[in-house]
Amino acid sequence: STLFPYTTLFPISGAALLVYVRFLDDLPMARTLAMTTLALCLLLQIFPMLSERKAFFQSRRFFAIPLWLAIAGGLLIQTFGLYWLPMGRLLHCVPLTFSAWMAPGVAALVCLILMEGVKFGIKKARIRA
Repeated sequence: STLFPYTTLFPISGAALLVYVRFLDDLPMARTLAMTTLALCLLLQIFPMLSERKAFFQSRRFFAIPLWLAIAGGLLIQTFGLYWLPMGRLLHCVPLTFSAWMAPGVAALVCLILMEGVKFGIKKARIRA
């Protein structure tokens, strides 16, 4: 779709940049939060991609076990990269506290809502036309 940069690329990169800039006074934390924001946004991007026309929770694929296993695997890899010391050194990341996960989590949810909102707006425009 020609809307791809506006509905995925810009919001995801913008969310990561905003989180990075917000925590720039602590560079390792800023890097870690930016990487985590990108990872969570991309994992949540799976849902809007399930269907071009329907909301993700209306898709039968939303309930597919392999989908949830893949998402769990992505979260496991992200967690592994943050909390396993050799991987953290390689990625220049620091372990996050539970409350620190809030910034990437909120940014990822905003991206998800934006992507679904664009899909909803396109659907409404097609109905009117």
